[in-house]
Amino acid sequence: MGISKNSKVKMHYKLSLAGGESVETSEGDDPIEFTFGAGQIIEGLERHLEGLEAGEEKRVEVEAADGYGERDDEAVVKLERGQFPEDDDLEDGMILTLQRQDGMVMRAVVLEANDAEVTLDLNHPLAGKKLVFDIKILEVG
Repeated sequence: MGISKNSKVKMHYKLSLAGGESVETSEGDDPIEFTFGAGQIIEGLERHLEGLEAGEEKRVEVEAADGYGERDDEAVVKLERGQFPEDDDLEDGMILTLQRQDGMVMRAVVLEANDAEVTLDLNHPLAGKKLVFDIKILEVG
């Protein structure tokens, strides 16, 4: 039975950037499980899975727009240092988990922090990057 809408899928994957840099893998760990068509994985990957069956392997290339989106320069913001707890030791490159007023949780990368302000990049770390997935379908139900 091939993957179709509402199929329960188990698969292993290896995610790399187009230049070959390895990002993450499920190999050696539990496979990911998701419902096909429910928006639980990025659209650009999901589109290439339809019809695949258990045991099949495939390499899928996903353009930035169909992955984590293009980088948005307006998603780089400067906040007053006073908006963060005084005891937070903010360092360049640090990843913060923030909660908006509406309750949505998001990640941000500290680009620069000093006594007056903190510059954050709210883009997903993989925004603007072409992604390469090597996948192996383990189960389709």
